[in-house]
Amino acid sequence: MVRPNLLRRVFAKAFRGLAGGGGRVGLMASGRKLRQCDVQRPQPGRFLGCVKHAGEDRGWLGPLFVLGMRVGVMAGLVAWVGIGVAEEKVGGAVKGKVAEVVGAPAMREPKDVGLVLTGAKRAGGEAGSADLGVLGKVVNGAEDRGMTPDMKGRAQALAHYSAALQAEVAGDMAKAFEHYREVMRGDVEEADLVRRTIALAVRHGSEAEAEAMLVERVKAHPTRPGPVLRLVEFLDAYYSGAEVEKRANELMGEVVKRFGRDADVVSAAVLRHLVKGRRDQAVMVMNGAADGEGGDAGFWLVLAGVAQEVWPLGQTEVADEHRKQVNVFYERALAAAVKGKDRARELEVAQYYVLSNQLGEAKRICEVMAARDGDLAARKILYRLYEAEELKEKAFAVLEGIVRDDPKDVSQRRLLAEVLEKREQFPEAAKQLEEAIQVGSGTAADYEKLTNLWLGLQQPDKALTLVTRAIRLFPDTPGFQAQAGMAYAAKEDLPRAIEAFGEAERLGAAGGAQVFNHRFHFRFGVVLEQAERYEAAEAQLRKSIEMTPESEGAFRANTMNYLAYMWTERGERLDEAETMIRQAVQIEPDNAAFVDSLGWLLHKRGKQAEALVELKRAEGLIKVMEPGDAEILEHIAAVEEALGKTKEAVETLKRAAALQTPDEGVAKRILEGLRRLGGVGSGER
Repeated sequence: MVRPNLLRRVFAKAFRGLAGGGGRVGLMASGRKLRQCDVQRPQPGRFLGCVKHAGEDRGWLGPLFVLGMRVGVMAGLVAWVGIGVAEEKVGGAVKGKVAEVVGAPAMREPKDVGLVLTGAKRAGGEAGSADLGVLGKVVNGAEDRGMTPDMKGRAQALAHYSAALQAEVAGDMAKAFEHYREVMRGDVEEADLVRRTIALAVRHGSEAEAEAMLVERVKAHPTRPGPVLRLVEFLDAYYSGAEVEKRANELMGEVVKRFGRDADVVSAAVLRHLVKGRRDQAVMVMNGAADGEGGDAGFWLVLAGVAQEVWPLGQTEVADEHRKQVNVFYERALAAAVKGKDRARELEVAQYYVLSNQLGEAKRICEVMAARDGDLAARKILYRLYEAEELKEKAFAVLEGIVRDDPKDVSQRRLLAEVLEKREQFPEAAKQLEEAIQVGSGTAADYEKLTNLWLGLQQPDKALTLVTRAIRLFPDTPGFQAQAGMAYAAKEDLPRAIEAFGEAERLGAAGGAQVFNHRFHFRFGVVLEQAERYEAAEAQLRKSIEMTPESEGAFRANTMNYLAYMWTERGERLDEAETMIRQAVQIEPDNAAFVDSLGWLLHKRGKQAEALVELKRAEGLIKVMEPGDAEILEHIAAVEEALGKTKEAVETLKRAAALQTPDEGVAKRILEGLRRLGGVGSGER
């Protein structure tokens, strides 16, 4: 059966070019010479063969349009329809030229049909219309080409449909109607085409003529419900009155009685009742359909969709009752799908249960499909259902299985990486994300996340290799330069870290928008401070403080403490440093690092007694001293020494030395203090 709705989408585009200038728009264009060539077997959506030109090579062929179209026909046959549009330039003029599109050798097989159209352009550039007369040339010679009468009828229908589309684009609606009417006289049952033709019939003829056409179709196809449905639609749309309503009701009642297992018929009857406010009758039709036997999964799913119009699920006060009514049809669809081994329909039912918040039913279906078939789509739904139920381990096991069984599914690998990251299984997360990038090339977000994972895992070399590639792939993304800066900083390559951070800031500014936040400027400031570029570090740290949102007070306090401590160590801006440190302590009064900074600043300002109080409090805030805390003890010892408490200072330094700090500067000061105060013998180190 010819399906014009499939053709419309393709032909409409082609005929826009035909109507507007001699076939300059097409699915394939060529500017080569026409030559004799060997014929080839047609392929879907491609040049059907070669273009044979009857005659001598006359010059350059203008735009050539060739379309391959597959049309399903009865008895499993396939018709290949070719439309060729050519322009031949002869001398200084361009004229239309009929070229034969050859589908198979001598067109011997009845399933190979060639149709030819010409699009001409007159000398002087004026566009001419295509010669529709050529449409009949191949069709009329059907017997010579081995075409059966059945195939000839289909070819004629296609020819008229093509001509109708061209006439519509050209604005000749009357001519379009004539061709549409010829299509309808063929073996065509396409609702949209019939509706379009009837609308044109009313517009260019009369309602009576249109009705007669529909009645003729009903008589011509007594075993089909479609013609009757179109007639009822027409009566409802164009007529009114009790007699017409009675006639339409009788027609619809009869078609429901005869074709009650046709989903389109049931749908049309139910929706018609609803539109006319006859909900009780719509319910009656649906109940009758539900009580019937037979029907495949597709039939029951169509009815399930209609059931949601009869029993809307969005009405909260009756949601439970309506859900029970609708579920009847989905249960029938599920049973039919299982019987017919139709996994796609089973999934549709499962998805309905998910969307209607019947998660237990959805889970049951998906668990069966996963166990029985290992169905990946069902397992993906199952993963989400387990997640919704907080069954984390079961969900994780399902997701791992999906990735194992379908390793090229990049989206599932990304999801697994995300889950592993939440579970703090960072090496495994990095591995999955790395695989996702290798399989699917990787998005900018993939590169960014994996680089952050490598940085967090203290793998700066891997991070740098990855981000270097990302910079090449996404050169205008400043974030990758920032990540490169962090990787270089981790490798203690401060000059290159500063260069990368600077380039990131430049790219961000060039974009005309605020790209980087307070965290970027803090990291940049830290690297600059480590490189002893104090003024530049101060500028970045101040910017970070200014940009930090109110909701991140702890981060602002940390930045203020860092900047103030930098000034304290250098003996600069001590008043402002004290103000900043006290603000930080006010935000986090039990932060040992902040309290230590305050004590050290007081020591620098000569307030030793106050300094010792704060430093002792900082030590007391630490429950278990770790190697990094040795600096606090070193500070306490320095204040004790300043107060003349040499013995206490030595004991404090010994405790600091026992922590074995990894900070070489702090370790050196501890050892020097012990030697200076006599706490280390001549042979000790």
